[in-house]
Amino acid sequence: MHDSKPSQSPEIDVDEQGNGEVAEQRLYPLVSQPKTVMDRQFEIEFLGSGVEAFAFTFG
Repeated sequence: MHDSKPSQSPEIDVDEQGNGEVAEQRLYPLVSQPKTVMDRQFEIEFLGSGVEAFAFTFG
């Protein structure tokens, strides 16, 4: 999701409602800002156990 709208970026691992599924150990891109980069806030909620999360920023 981007500004409460579905992301148009094909490399983002979420669906039109902003939901995703962890299926294997790898990097899951969740947010992309293709135009003007601004401070934003988002929330990740894990419904199951066993997931570890790490934040990386590039740019």
